Amino acid sequence: MKRFQIIFSFILVVSVMLSGCELTRSGDSQPPEPVTEPDGTSAIFDDSSRAVVPSSDILFAQGQALIKFTAETLPELPKKKKEDPDGIAIGSASLDPLFRELGITELEPLLAPVAEIRSQSVDEIDAGTINQIFVAEFDETQSVEDTIDKISQNEKVEYVEPNYIAYASEEGFAIQNSQSVDDPYFQYQWNLEAIQVPQAWQMSTGEGVIVAVLDTGIAYETYDMFVQAPDLAGTNFVAGYDFVNDDPHPNDDQGHGTHVAGTIAQTTNNGKGVASVAYNATVMPIKVLDLSGQGSYAGIIQGITYAVGNGADIINLSLSGRAISQALKEAIDQAYANGVIVVAAAGNSNSAVEYPAAFENVIAVGAMDIKETRAKYSNFGPELDIIAPGGDNSTDINQDGLGDGIVQQTFKNGQYSIFKYAFMEGTSMATPHVSGVIALMLAANPDANPEQIKSILVSTAKNIGDANHFGAGLIQASDAISMLTGVEPTPIDKVTATVPTESSTEVPVPTEETPIETPTGEPTSVPVQPTYTPQPVTPVAGNIIVNSSFEDDMGWVFETTRQTGRYTTDKAHSGNRSVVVGITDSNADQFAYSSVRQQITLPAHANKITLNVHTMPVSFDIPSSDVQLILLLNQHDRVEEHLYQALSNQQHWQLHTFDLTQYKGNTMTIYFGAINNIANGKPTSLYLDDVSLIVE
Repeated sequence: MKRFQIIFSFILVVSVMLSGCELTRSGDSQPPEPVTEPDGTSAIFDDSSRAVVPSSDILFAQGQALIKFTAETLPELPKKKKEDPDGIAIGSASLDPLFRELGITELEPLLAPVAEIRSQSVDEIDAGTINQIFVAEFDETQSVEDTIDKISQNEKVEYVEPNYIAYASEEGFAIQNSQSVDDPYFQYQWNLEAIQVPQAWQMSTGEGVIVAVLDTGIAYETYDMFVQAPDLAGTNFVAGYDFVNDDPHPNDDQGHGTHVAGTIAQTTNNGKGVASVAYNATVMPIKVLDLSGQGSYAGIIQGITYAVGNGADIINLSLSGRAISQALKEAIDQAYANGVIVVAAAGNSNSAVEYPAAFENVIAVGAMDIKETRAKYSNFGPELDIIAPGGDNSTDINQDGLGDGIVQQTFKNGQYSIFKYAFMEGTSMATPHVSGVIALMLAANPDANPEQIKSILVSTAKNIGDANHFGAGLIQASDAISMLTGVEPTPIDKVTATVPTESSTEVPVPTEETPIETPTGEPTSVPVQPTYTPQPVTPVAGNIIVNSSFEDDMGWVFETTRQTGRYTTDKAHSGNRSVVVGITDSNADQFAYSSVRQQITLPAHANKITLNVHTMPVSFDIPSSDVQLILLLNQHDRVEEHLYQALSNQQHWQLHTFDLTQYKGNTMTIYFGAINNIANGKPTSLYLDDVSLIVE
């Protein structure tokens, strides 16, 4: 099978770069003396890795598209790629003319590589409707946008989209109440104590749980030019696959995936290096990102399907892309339907939560620093579920002479045998903390389902700030396992209570001979409490939205982002003003999102509650990956329901009506937003006016 080639003409993603191999100092504090390893070598520390905002462009593979054909069309499509003498894909008599007209040179089922690995046909893979998706290749000189537009007009096509690209987005704190480990650099892992990992080890170490790590690969075996990371020698692995190079050896050629896997299941208590969150868990290495730390959505979908079909319990995605993709969403939903928990990085652009983290059936992870504040690079928004240590190598708060990043063993890009303990930062580093904690939970209770796991993670998280920037808060491993199992850890440094002996003085118990005396004296008068008669509550009726026509500045909250929502007099459905979210300058070129919201308590007595919204959608580029949103958030600022998610350029006022009766008695937030994904510099916005919430 021919390997899909991705042509890049953009910068490397520096969030996964490593550089230098010397002990790096920070400030005037003296760096620690490296501890000698059992083999006599000294460790090398590196805290030079920084999470930097990647290119602002929406990236996609040139000359490729993902096409989902209708179910009725499947029998006409090729099960395997075949070529005629001219090199043009042979599908069927009815479809070949279409392919030739559009310049499509190759057409292959998206799941063909997975089927080949498993010696199955595509139809035999339990992957829902993903087997209707095909990868089409065409002349790279053709415009991707124009080609997709032509393909989308065919009645046999359900949808078509570009094949988008994702990218791999100390004196420690005093260790108390901890299970002791003998890893010499455990002292630098402030992140593990911050999320209660040492306490959690008393209840679980992750045994029996399989975590699929979809990344740049892992230095898990000595093979060809690759060398196994010494501190992964005792880690459990199962077979994985390399979807970048199309072979069964998903070794790391970049370094990012090895670091990520180390946080999940680095060999612990081996007298070497560092510890991990779930050190007895089993890792499934799947390579979907290349040497530059980038990979196509097609490869990620293949990796997800492989992981689900081969027994993974958890999928770790320390990667993100800015483009929304229906094909990727279907793969995520299929994993969720099979009971697999998907955990993904929110992204490092200090902006909107990226994909796949922004999808509903994913646990979206943001990053915090050593001060328990949101890391300056970490993305945020209503889709964010939870936060975990991601680090910040530009600070040395604990004054250990090293940056306050997340330390694990890995190697410098391309130097497969030179391993070091690198302090890296990013939501990529935060995500495996959450995957590791979930592995601990599933090992303690294998019957827990994805919905239950997510609910407990959220309810036990440590509140460290507003939900929009921190989700439910900082993940807490021990508390989560305790809630799931009902078992409490025993604090190791707890003082043992003295047990009375037979000679101890006993507390006398009153008997009939020694009655308890009642105090004498004048009785104390007890004031008579006035009788309270509840007053009847007048039911609230009518419109309960404040400033529904936007004619004053009351009620609505505009989030401060790169592009802030605002009042405007440019367009109005009634009166003089409306609100606009998104970018209105047709020449603007930036990745941004903006929003406006209002929180309101829905009356419990209501018979019916109806939300009415007048919108005017504007988008200068159709099709695109931009999004116009109307969301309903719960009291924790989590997305309760996507009321409206679309992309339209109708440019006239339209009325949307939503029945919210089922949420009566709850405090909810009405949220409007627009996400601009930089599709050819043609932005998207959404005008709003006359928003009413009618109670009957």
